[in-house]
Amino acid sequence: MKLPIYSKAHYDRVGYTGIMMCFLITYVVRPQLSIELPVFVIVMGSSVSFFATVAAIFLLLSHYNQRGNIVSALFIVFGCMLYECVQPYLGLGVFDIFDLTAIAIAGFISMLGISLAVSDVEP
Repeated sequence: MKLPIYSKAHYDRVGYTGIMMCFLITYVVRPQLSIELPVFVIVMGSSVSFFATVAAIFLLLSHYNQRGNIVSALFIVFGCMLYECVQPYLGLGVFDIFDLTAIAIAGFISMLGISLAVSDVEP
């Protein structure tokens, strides 16, 4: 028996929460940190990459009615990783291995959640 694929509203809610977390970290939390320790800088920068990947996966899958499609989610993760790699050449940022790691973890967690939502369950 297949579990129901969550509705578009569920995917939108997760995606918009990811966007809000990006803005919260970028404009509220990061400016309040008076300590410039490398650990805080790495965690704050990579957490934006994490939540942006989650937002991209869920909003794009919702918009194109691909809810439950793991292959599409995988291509979105690869696209986010490719963007991180070409940022220095486009003049938009610097390459950071921690951002790639955050994207991979976000993709894994998102795809795990999607696959659990549509997995086959024995009666």
